[in-house]
Amino acid sequence: MKFQLKPNVEFTQTPPSIHRALQEGDENPQISNQQELSLFYYYLELVKKRGLLLYQTPLIELNPFNGDFCCQKGFKGSYHLSRFALCRREEGELVIETPLSPARVHIRTPEGLHFFSAFCEKMSLEEAVRRFAHLPAADVEETFSLLCSAKIFTDDEESPTMEQWEFHDLYFHSRSRIGRQDAPLGGTFRFIGKLPTTPALKTCSGETFDLPKPEHELKLPIGQVFAQRKSIREHGKRPITIQQLGEFLYHAARVKKIYMHNEEEFTSRPYPGGGARYELEIYLVVHACEGLEQGVYHYHPGDHQLCIVSPLNKDAEKLLAGSKRSTGKEEYPQILFVFGARFQRVAWKYQSMAYALMLKNTGILYQTFYLVATAMGLAPCGVGAGDSDLFCKVFGTDYLKESSIGEFMLGSCS
Repeated sequence: MKFQLKPNVEFTQTPPSIHRALQEGDENPQISNQQELSLFYYYLELVKKRGLLLYQTPLIELNPFNGDFCCQKGFKGSYHLSRFALCRREEGELVIETPLSPARVHIRTPEGLHFFSAFCEKMSLEEAVRRFAHLPAADVEETFSLLCSAKIFTDDEESPTMEQWEFHDLYFHSRSRIGRQDAPLGGTFRFIGKLPTTPALKTCSGETFDLPKPEHELKLPIGQVFAQRKSIREHGKRPITIQQLGEFLYHAARVKKIYMHNEEEFTSRPYPGGGARYELEIYLVVHACEGLEQGVYHYHPGDHQLCIVSPLNKDAEKLLAGSKRSTGKEEYPQILFVFGARFQRVAWKYQSMAYALMLKNTGILYQTFYLVATAMGLAPCGVGAGDSDLFCKVFGTDYLKESSIGEFMLGSCS
């Protein structure tokens, strides 16, 4: 099987014959000197363990991300395409990858794509050789072995563990962590000088009004708050008041201060946020709140204000109905909070892990809402699912710029 050293891999102290053999990419080089041949295989194993080789056939090229990938041969039985295999375009090339293996396959020819897609049905190596009889059998075998080694082809019935993984969950898990992907990960700031960052605070174009502020800080012991915290789905007959709503948002989500760092504006809030990006916007669908009309609102944490988006309408009621179904609640919640994520606020700085970070921030905000509501004697409940397209319709946002990432119900206790 042919291989190629990845770009910028050099061995400055190797004998010229070994260096030349590594550059030529042949696992069976024409080296007659036994000592030099042994040294060649030593260096070959070294670059394999460091994931510095590209494996090649006339149909595909396989790029391992690290030394965990092992190229094997001798696969017996029938194989088919793994349900976790993904085919997509990257930098003008067609690539195949899977979260099951630290490697990516580049399709080099239309025949390579044909070979890949032929394994939608189970096929043995012998059957593949017959089906692709117009290709050299060695090329078919090597391509088959690489795709099996990369776990793009599989022969096994899934274990109970694998059965419980959905494609998108496992792919997202692998792509947002170190190990099974080779994209830069973390705060790369790849858009500095290319695109402007989004502002720390979103502006409001509608009418605003101030929310009440608490007269004193919460004083319930934190241990007691944690012990009492629970999801309460049923709300009291008398609804939550605007005074309680104002105090709740003040304690849980207000902007405590605004500051500049590296010519960029940041905020400090009661809950932590990754990189202090604070991309989550808090929206409210109010069904019942004493002192506040039914309607759709946007919370402005900088001024501790509500901005009126619209009266309660049929689409907003669908959001209420969705939260009711998701939690098994019998009636609409008094207040439904919907968290909208301004994606570019995080993606401008972070790479590979941006969406994963937003989900973590959502969980943090959930917990903060739970603890503050518990300390205030209110009824909190996180919601497991929501309709992001419907959110965009109700609040007038662009799905790719800002759409919903979490929901939370709040009301008075019985």
